[in-house]
Amino acid sequence: CTTPLGQVVGLVNGERIGTDITPYWQPDRKIYKEAPTVPNVCRNVINRCYMNGRLWISDPDTHIARIDNNKLTKNEVELWTYALYLAGGMMLLSDRFETLTPERAELSKLLLSEPSIPDTRPLDVFDREFPAIWLRRDRDTGRLLAGLFNFEDEDRDLILEFNRIQSGAKFTIKDFISKETLEETDNKLLITVAPHSCRIFELTSKA
Repeated sequence: CTTPLGQVVGLVNGERIGTDITPYWQPDRKIYKEAPTVPNVCRNVINRCYMNGRLWISDPDTHIARIDNNKLTKNEVELWTYALYLAGGMMLLSDRFETLTPERAELSKLLLSEPSIPDTRPLDVFDREFPAIWLRRDRDTGRLLAGLFNFEDEDRDLILEFNRIQSGAKFTIKDFISKETLEETDNKLLITVAPHSCRIFELTSKA
């Protein structure tokens, strides 16, 4: 846990790749770059996804789905869940299962349903400090999932540009949750994402 990363390559099978996750979004005070907050953890997790399955099995920290002893909103819990789902790596559960509501338990079940090591990367790593456009490609099936994350305190328009995935590619877009098919414009998808939340889409290449 939380060792200098470079020095342990080849020595460990698993490694923490970020700071501690917290049962709150962030504290009501000035914070530093590696302070335990949900945005900071997500930034580290997505920027270090390339390590997973290559240097070790990455440990992004534990899933939080509970309602008790948790100040995260429903949207924030779902954001953390889908960040873990897209990134892959170790899956750590620490909630009291007897207090989990069925809805929250389904989030944990989702993370346990596919124990694969995907190739996940940020498409906007050079555009902003907290990457908002995440792309997961499953190594075994080639399935593509895109996550649009809003770590800000207000609504945000986010653009998924298909040319950033593959030049000239065209995709059918389906909402991962609602299964609704969406329409793209000019080979891109523009989505308004609520504060502290995310939208997940499955992309299927058009023949």
